[in-house]
Amino acid sequence: MTYPEHIYDPQRLELVGQLLEKEFQKLFPSLSAEQLNGIIKDWRTNPATYHLEDSIRDFWDITAALFESIKLKSSFTAFLTARNYTWRQENVDPAAVQLSSPLHQLTLIRDFTWTDETTLSDVLTAIRHTGAIEEQRHINDTHSTPQQDAYPIMVRKIKDGPMRVMDGNRRLLRAGLYNKQAIAAWVAYSDDLKPQDFWVPTNDLMQLVKYFALANTAEERQSIRNTLEVLLRSSVIARINFETRVQSQNKWSDELMSLAPTV
Repeated sequence: MTYPEHIYDPQRLELVGQLLEKEFQKLFPSLSAEQLNGIIKDWRTNPATYHLEDSIRDFWDITAALFESIKLKSSFTAFLTARNYTWRQENVDPAAVQLSSPLHQLTLIRDFTWTDETTLSDVLTAIRHTGAIEEQRHINDTHSTPQQDAYPIMVRKIKDGPMRVMDGNRRLLRAGLYNKQAIAAWVAYSDDLKPQDFWVPTNDLMQLVKYFALANTAEERQSIRNTLEVLLRSSVIARINFETRVQSQNKWSDELMSLAPTV
């Protein structure tokens, strides 16, 4: 199967290889980082060894399954794979980066309220104001390992807006608690928050067909057809995966496509 060129981008593959390695270290602690890295790279060069049918397709489907179905990072794969996002690895100033998750340990800071715009600098100011730096360091230490802390964080930057964490809130906080002036990061640059031509797993498309088959009303069926249409318009990859792996597989997929979209 041939997909758009950006899906094969070496920078993206290196970034995601690191992410998979980091998460698999938690699931398979008996395997070293080097062993996991070798296995993940081998998926793409020797897919048949792992009973994979298509090296790049299965690579991205595994990524989506792990981070979205298990880790519940919604739209994570879309940002990783979007044509209009450019990824670069660089060192960034942690203080100005926005956190994307209200870590539990931050709820212990007296009179502190987390918002979507909260930066690491805001958090550190509140911690120092309440004299809780040692307490916060201790909590962070209990969730920290040298292996996990060695991985770069992930952030995105839209136009002239601030950088925002996509993965690594705890590591970002740790950098601030220990007065680090820079932190290694994978940075996604884009002029548009909305991803374009991103990876859409085949299973997501198959699920729409299943929901269509289970729908009770014409209104429900039309809603599902419209949802599919939005995906097909947003991503050429969705169209490729639907046409080659879902459409015409059963009467329901054909019936779904026979409906005209109303969006």
